[in-house]
Amino acid sequence: MQPIPLNRETITLLERELPRTDVLSVTLSVNPSSSDNQGGALHIRAKNLLRSLEAPTELTSVVLADLSDARQATRSRTYYLWTEHNHVKAHTIDAQLDLPEGAAFGAPDFETLHYALETNPATAIALVDHRAARLFGVQLGEITQVFKLDNVFERDNDNFQEHAPQTTLTDRLEPRADTFFWNALLGRMEQLRAAGNLERLLIAGPPEVRSSLTDALSTGLKSALAGTFHAPGD
Repeated sequence: MQPIPLNRETITLLERELPRTDVLSVTLSVNPSSSDNQGGALHIRAKNLLRSLEAPTELTSVVLADLSDARQATRSRTYYLWTEHNHVKAHTIDAQLDLPEGAAFGAPDFETLHYALETNPATAIALVDHRAARLFGVQLGEITQVFKLDNVFERDNDNFQEHAPQTTLTDRLEPRADTFFWNALLGRMEQLRAAGNLERLLIAGPPEVRSSLTDALSTGLKSALAGTFHAPGD
């Protein structure tokens, strides 16, 4: 079973593909470093959880058979299993979070997925100085670099006129040629926010860069700003 990544579109996808009834929904904390999962404790807990349901054995056995693989891949795994034309169908969703365990048989239960998304807003961290900018996305326990740009533009007016896009950003951040660099960073932030991948923003860098970049944020990005902190720069 190839896990589906958990994001804002996951539940919509599952609602479209899952039947409306006779679905086994199970979430298990499979974290291999947890003391609760040592010495066969995970399998025992899973068996007890599934035994309380009136779910077909062909569905519950798939969950139990998959636990060893799940422990190697993630901290929590959610299963949705059902039968279709006498064949078992399944979707799994992994999250690098410790989610509450639960199981149900009947209508698909998305409560745990909603909980994970609502309690873990998509966060972007902007690490900036005068030489480079990097954006990292943090969501559901995973961090990914989503943008990197070196400040390679010369700071003379001719070079600025040749390369800089038409924007409304003022020149208060840097001399005029540098405006291209900062607008590229701000533009990428806006793209992430529009796509729902920036609900909270953190800015790290030297004090003067943090202050200037904060001043240049749009109203929407300022509303998402959760804080700034120091990081060494040039």
